[in-house]
Amino acid sequence: PTTKCKNLTANLSVNGSVTVTTTSINNGSFDNCSFTQTLTPNTFGCGNVGTNNVILRSTDASGNTSTCSAIVTVKDVNAPNALCKNATIYVNDAGNATLTTSHINNGSSDACGISTMTLSKTQFNCSDLPGSSQTVTLTLKDVNNNTSSCNAQVTTKDNLAPTAVCQNTTVTLSNGSVTVY
Repeated sequence: PTTKCKNLTANLSVNGSVTVTTTSINNGSFDNCSFTQTLTPNTFGCGNVGTNNVILRSTDASGNTSTCSAIVTVKDVNAPNALCKNATIYVNDAGNATLTTSHINNGSSDACGISTMTLSKTQFNCSDLPGSSQTVTLTLKDVNNNTSSCNAQVTTKDNLAPTAVCQNTTVTLSNGSVTVY
Protein backbone atom coordinates (compact mmCIF):
# COMPACT_ATOMS: atom_id res chain seq x y z
CA PRO A 1 0.00 0.00 0.00
CA THR A 2 0.96 3.64 -0.33
CA THR A 3 0.60 5.35 3.03
CA LYS A 4 0.15 9.11 3.21
CA CYS A 5 0.02 11.12 6.45
CA LYS A 6 -1.04 14.54 7.60
CA ASN A 7 -0.29 16.31 10.87
CA LEU A 8 -3.03 16.83 13.45
CA THR A 9 -3.80 18.99 16.46
CA ALA A 10 -5.74 17.09 19.14
CA ASN A 11 -7.28 18.61 22.26
CA LEU A 12 -7.30 16.68 25.53
CA SER A 13 -10.71 15.90 26.98
CA VAL A 14 -11.60 17.14 30.48
CA ASN A 15 -10.34 13.82 31.87
CA GLY A 16 -6.87 14.55 30.42
CA SER A 17 -6.69 12.13 27.51
CA VAL A 18 -7.38 11.92 23.79
CA THR A 19 -7.40 9.01 21.34
CA VAL A 20 -6.46 9.77 17.74
CA THR A 21 -7.96 7.62 14.98
CA THR A 22 -6.14 6.44 11.88
CA THR A 23 -8.61 8.37 9.72
CA SER A 24 -7.47 11.60 11.43
CA ILE A 25 -3.89 11.02 10.24
CA ASN A 26 -4.61 9.29 6.92
CA ASN A 27 -4.13 11.68 4.01
CA GLY A 28 -5.34 9.57 1.07
CA SER A 29 -3.47 6.29 1.54
CA PHE A 30 -4.33 3.67 -1.10
CA ASP A 31 -3.71 0.15 -2.36
CA ASN A 32 -4.96 -1.94 -5.27
CA CYS A 33 -6.60 -4.28 -2.72
CA SER A 34 -8.16 -3.78 0.68
CA PHE A 35 -5.92 -2.70 3.56
CA THR A 36 -6.07 -1.84 7.25
CA GLN A 37 -4.26 0.85 9.22
CA THR A 38 -2.84 1.21 12.72
CA LEU A 39 -1.46 4.27 14.46
CA THR A 40 1.31 4.14 17.05
CA PRO A 41 0.94 5.75 19.51
CA ASN A 42 -2.71 6.68 19.31
CA THR A 43 -3.57 7.60 22.92
CA PHE A 44 -2.19 10.73 24.57
CA GLY A 45 -2.41 12.24 28.04
CA CYS A 46 -1.28 15.29 30.00
CA GLY A 47 2.35 14.21 29.74
CA ASN A 48 2.10 14.42 25.95
CA VAL A 49 1.10 18.09 25.69
CA GLY A 50 3.15 19.45 22.79
CA THR A 51 4.38 17.71 19.65
CA ASN A 52 4.43 13.92 19.34
CA ASN A 53 5.70 11.77 16.49
CA VAL A 54 3.34 9.01 15.33
CA ILE A 55 3.63 6.23 12.76
CA LEU A 56 0.71 5.29 10.50
CA ARG A 57 1.10 1.71 9.21
CA SER A 58 -0.90 0.36 6.28
CA THR A 59 -1.14 -3.42 5.80
CA ASP A 60 -2.87 -5.01 2.81
CA ALA A 61 -4.51 -8.46 2.63
CA SER A 62 -1.25 -10.01 1.36
CA GLY A 63 0.74 -8.73 4.36
CA ASN A 64 2.52 -5.93 2.48
CA THR A 65 3.11 -2.86 4.66
CA SER A 66 4.22 0.71 4.40
CA THR A 67 4.42 3.54 6.91
CA CYS A 68 4.56 7.27 7.15
CA SER A 69 5.27 9.67 10.01
CA ALA A 70 3.13 12.53 11.24
CA ILE A 71 3.13 14.96 14.13
CA VAL A 72 0.26 15.06 16.59
CA THR A 73 0.23 18.31 18.54
CA VAL A 74 -1.60 17.69 21.82
CA LYS A 75 -3.18 20.69 23.54
CA ASP A 76 -4.80 21.14 26.93
CA VAL A 77 -7.57 23.69 26.39
CA ASN A 78 -9.65 22.77 29.44
CA ALA A 79 -9.86 25.20 32.32
CA PRO A 80 -9.56 23.82 35.85
CA ASN A 81 -12.77 22.97 37.69
CA ALA A 82 -12.93 25.72 40.33
CA LEU A 83 -15.11 24.84 43.35
CA CYS A 84 -15.57 27.25 46.26
CA LYS A 85 -17.22 27.11 49.67
CA ASN A 86 -18.13 29.98 51.96
CA ALA A 87 -15.91 30.55 54.99
CA THR A 88 -15.89 32.22 58.38
CA ILE A 89 -12.59 33.50 59.74
CA TYR A 90 -11.83 34.91 63.19
CA VAL A 91 -9.60 37.84 64.07
CA ASN A 92 -6.75 37.11 66.46
CA ASP A 93 -5.81 39.05 69.62
CA ALA A 94 -4.19 41.72 67.42
CA GLY A 95 -7.44 42.12 65.44
CA ASN A 96 -6.17 40.47 62.24
CA ALA A 97 -7.15 37.36 60.29
CA THR A 98 -5.55 35.70 57.26
CA LEU A 99 -7.60 33.83 54.67
CA THR A 100 -5.89 30.94 52.86
CA THR A 101 -6.97 29.01 49.78
CA SER A 102 -7.73 26.00 52.00
CA HIS A 103 -10.49 28.02 53.69
CA ILE A 104 -12.52 28.36 50.47
CA ASN A 105 -11.19 25.71 48.07
CA ASN A 106 -13.83 22.99 47.94
CA GLY A 107 -12.05 20.28 45.96
CA SER A 108 -11.06 22.19 42.83
CA SER A 109 -9.38 19.97 40.26
CA ASP A 110 -7.71 19.73 36.88
CA ALA A 111 -6.80 16.53 35.01
CA CYS A 112 -3.30 17.80 34.21
CA GLY A 113 -2.71 19.51 37.56
CA ILE A 114 -3.19 22.90 39.19
CA SER A 115 -0.07 25.06 39.36
CA THR A 116 -1.37 28.04 41.36
CA MET A 117 -4.33 29.09 43.48
CA THR A 118 -4.71 32.77 44.38
CA LEU A 119 -7.24 34.79 46.34
CA SER A 120 -8.50 38.30 45.59
CA LYS A 121 -8.23 39.17 49.30
CA THR A 122 -6.30 37.45 52.08
CA GLN A 123 -6.04 39.97 54.93
CA PHE A 124 -8.95 40.90 57.18
CA ASN A 125 -9.16 42.96 60.38
CA CYS A 126 -11.59 44.53 62.83
CA SER A 127 -12.80 46.97 60.16
CA ASP A 128 -14.33 43.93 58.40
CA LEU A 129 -16.57 43.26 61.42
CA PRO A 130 -19.40 42.97 62.55
CA GLY A 131 -19.56 39.95 60.31
CA SER A 132 -21.17 40.98 57.05
CA SER A 133 -19.77 38.76 54.33
CA GLN A 134 -17.43 39.86 51.55
CA THR A 135 -17.00 38.23 48.15
CA VAL A 136 -13.56 36.70 47.63
CA THR A 137 -12.49 35.20 44.29
CA LEU A 138 -10.38 32.03 44.09
CA THR A 139 -8.45 31.91 40.80
CA LEU A 140 -6.86 28.68 39.56
CA LYS A 141 -4.18 28.24 36.91
CA ASP A 142 -3.36 24.77 35.60
CA VAL A 143 0.06 23.56 34.46
CA ASN A 144 -0.82 24.49 30.86
CA ASN A 145 -1.86 28.08 31.76
CA ASN A 146 -5.64 27.58 31.56
CA THR A 147 -7.49 29.55 34.25
CA SER A 148 -10.83 29.60 35.99
CA SER A 149 -12.27 31.11 39.14
CA CYS A 150 -15.13 30.92 41.59
CA ASN A 151 -16.47 33.18 44.34
CA ALA A 152 -17.01 32.57 48.04
CA GLN A 153 -18.60 34.64 50.77
CA VAL A 154 -16.17 35.24 53.64
CA THR A 155 -17.47 36.38 57.02
CA THR A 156 -15.10 37.93 59.57
CA LYS A 157 -15.90 37.44 63.26
CA ASP A 158 -14.38 38.21 66.64
CA ASN A 159 -14.82 35.45 69.20
CA LEU A 160 -12.34 36.84 71.76
CA ALA A 161 -13.84 38.47 74.84
CA PRO A 162 -12.38 41.84 75.80
CA THR A 163 -9.92 41.86 78.69
CA ALA A 164 -10.99 44.06 81.59
CA VAL A 165 -8.09 45.70 83.42
CA CYS A 166 -8.93 47.13 86.83
CA GLN A 167 -7.02 49.30 89.23
CA ASN A 168 -7.64 50.32 92.82
CA THR A 169 -8.42 53.96 93.46
CA THR A 170 -9.15 56.15 96.46
CA VAL A 171 -12.10 58.56 96.28
CA THR A 172 -13.41 61.31 98.48
CA LEU A 173 -17.13 61.62 99.09
CA SER A 174 -18.72 64.93 98.29
CA ASN A 175 -22.15 65.45 99.93
CA GLY A 176 -22.25 61.74 100.63
CA SER A 177 -21.67 60.42 97.10
CA VAL A 178 -19.03 60.11 94.42
CA THR A 179 -19.02 59.02 90.75
CA VAL A 180 -16.21 56.73 89.68
CA TYR A 181 -15.23 56.38 86.04
